Amino acid sequence: EGGRRHAVRVIRNGVDPRPFLAPPAPRAVRAVVGLPAGARRVVSAGRLSPEKGMDLLLRAVPAVVRAVPEAFFLVAGEGPDRGRLERAAAPGRVVFAGERDDVPRLLRAADLVALPSRSEGLPLVAIEAAAAERPVVAFDVGAVAEIVEDGVTGRLVPRGDTRALGRTLGALLADPARRRRMGRAAGERFRARFTLDRMARGYAGVYEAVLRRAG
Repeated sequence: EGGRRHAVRVIRNGVDPRPFLAPPAPRAVRAVVGLPAGARRVVSAGRLSPEKGMDLLLRAVPAVVRAVPEAFFLVAGEGPDRGRLERAAAPGRVVFAGERDDVPRLLRAADLVALPSRSEGLPLVAIEAAAAERPVVAFDVGAVAEIVEDGVTGRLVPRGDTRALGRTLGALLADPARRRRMGRAAGERFRARFTLDRMARGYAGVYEAVLRRAG
């Protein structure tokens, strides 16, 4: 962005891991948001606005359902596009859960997390999914690849390619053993790079260095 590279220090976002340590509660989530028993749950969370790409996720839903008939989608969040998205959603397959204060619980109850954003910085929802030990399928935009290691902690697909998004979601949703491996790897990557404590130490280090230079 025009700054001097040697004068920039990167401190990655971090989140508190504690809300994500509770065991998953799919039954409780079904009761709250109306998903049927036996559902394979794809969760996506974010503002319902164009840059978040929820319309692109909806285009991928039919391909996922063809591959995995038990697939259902839970979209958490509010925004100006909600009405349009609800009208475009596959009937009976997508639940719009609105603004939520229990996203950690939803992520822990997910089988898979989808991040269909057209643009991103370093998205917190991908970090939160890693804290919940859930693999993410995302478009390869912004700094998403710093969180989602393709083929290890989730999958990255080309920006805007809804066919690839549908194929990838379906293939991973149909492979529980691979999802579990990716989820464990995501948790390890989170603990190494994206905890709130690590972020706080990074900021403290910058302040301390500046104060030392100032005498």
